[in-house]
Amino acid sequence: AHGSARPTSSKPLKTSDYFLSLQLAQNVIRDNMVKDFVRASVKIGREREKVIAQKQESIAQYCQNLHDAMSVYSLRVQINRYVKSLKVALDKFPEIRDTHFKIGSLSDERAPDDDKPFLPVDKNYFKARPRKLLSNDGAQVINSFYIPHQFEVLSMFNDLEALERRNALQT
Repeated sequence: AHGSARPTSSKPLKTSDYFLSLQLAQNVIRDNMVKDFVRASVKIGREREKVIAQKQESIAQYCQNLHDAMSVYSLRVQINRYVKSLKVALDKFPEIRDTHFKIGSLSDERAPDDDKPFLPVDKNYFKARPRKLLSNDGAQVINSFYIPHQFEVLSMFNDLEALERRNALQT
């Protein structure tokens, strides 16, 4: 998925990092398609049938790549809408929200243990809950009582490949 600049975990999150320019996303994918087509054209020569087949393949790949990019953006927006709805519902029950849930913020610092699932071993021993909803690959729930900040949702799974990222967001 291409388009807007993606922040890495070492940089602070900024609103401008998450502006989605459909034109920019489309241009990057289109430019990659053109490069691939030119490379393939050099190999196949000028045979009309092969050129037409390569054009069709390039267009199909462009459509698939654009679809993949837009589906990732769409999934992130849907997740953020769910998070917002959950926050609105919890605002009606502030005592429950403040007692049982951790609401993510931009200033949250990550601890090394935040990537490990929360498993209370001993009732008498207090251990802070991780400030993370899902594992890095999206396969495990780390803390179901953590509600991520919207920017955290926008940067979830950026380290994964496009297909893995989409699959992780869908689960």
